[in-house]
Amino acid sequence: MIDLTAPIVPHKGIGIFNLDASYDEIKALIRAKNIPHVEETASPTDMNPPWTIIALRADGARFESIELFFVEGRLFQICLSEDFKGALPNGIRLGMNIDAARAIDERLRPRDDAEEIYESADGYRLETFGRRREIVEITIFVESSVDTCP
Repeated sequence: MIDLTAPIVPHKGIGIFNLDASYDEIKALIRAKNIPHVEETASPTDMNPPWTIIALRADGARFESIELFFVEGRLFQICLSEDFKGALPNGIRLGMNIDAARAIDERLRPRDDAEEIYESADGYRLETFGRRREIVEITIFVESSVDTCP
């Protein structure tokens, strides 16, 4: 079972999923806990080698709320969306307005010209959507991973 309220810890992980864990370790956890998932391989045009992505669906969730990204057999990035209710250590969570998040973390900077993606020096990325500028995705990554997610 997945804890959809687990704390989101940049450079560390969420709940039972630790960043930098091996693909085999994570697959063993998924099998042992019988977690519904979908797996795919992606080859971003500017990235080599290809990524393996495992999308997890928690019991009762409408969608896959957790995506695990692997490269060369290591978990390097976790993207959280939809039904995930956990928060970053500073209290930022999905559904929050980006302006409120920027008041909490003054180091959040826009990554794109449209100001839809924001990055923090504290090891996480936020994606917003819509006129309300609501946070729809939180991404954390291993400490050595900078600028990994398109």
